[in-house]
Amino acid sequence: MEIEKEAQAHNEKISECYYKLQNAIDDQFAQSESNTAYASTPVRTQPSVQTFSTPKATTAVQQQPVVREYYGAGFTTSNLFSIDKFEELQRIQNIQQKQSERAQQTVKEENFSLTPFGKMVAGVFALVVVGMLVLASVNTKIIQNKDMSLQNLETKRLELVEKNMEIQRRIENANAEDTIREYAESSGMIKGGE
Repeated sequence: MEIEKEAQAHNEKISECYYKLQNAIDDQFAQSESNTAYASTPVRTQPSVQTFSTPKATTAVQQQPVVREYYGAGFTTSNLFSIDKFEELQRIQNIQQKQSERAQQTVKEENFSLTPFGKMVAGVFALVVVGMLVLASVNTKIIQNKDMSLQNLETKRLELVEKNMEIQRRIENANAEDTIREYAESSGMIKGGE
C-alpha cells in the first residue's frame, strides 16, 4: 500500500515536470516564431485526436523548427529548451521563492516592533509606575512611623489618666472630713467650742 502511494506520488511528480517542460517548449517555439531572422517560421501544432468513427481522420504532422547552432569560442547557441535550462529555471524559481519568504518574514517581524513614539510612551508609563510604587512605599513607611508615634502617645495618655485618677483620689481623700480632722488633731489644732 505504501509502495503504491510512493509510486503514485513519483508518477505525479514526473507528470508535473513533463507539463512544465512541455509548456517551456511551447513558449520556446512561440518565442522562436518571433525571432525568424535565423530560422524559418516554425508552426507548432497539437496532434489531433484520431477518432475511430471516421476512417478519413488523420493526425497532423508536427513541423520541427529549423535551429541554427553557432559554434565558436567554446559554446553552442541554441534556441532549443534543454534539461540544463529547465534545471536553471527551477533553481531561479527556488531562489525567488526563498527571497519572497524572507521578505514575508521580515514584514511579519516588523509588525511586532514599536515605533520610537511607542517606545517613548512605554518608557514614560514605566517611569510613572515606578514612581507610584516608590511613593506608595514611602507613604507606607511614613504611616507606620506615625502609627508607632500614635501608639506611644496613647500609652502615655493612659499613664497620665491613671496618674490623674490617683491624684483625684488623693485630693478627694485629702478633702474628706476624716482626713482633715486627723490632720488637725495631729497638728494640735482643736475645734472652736471644746
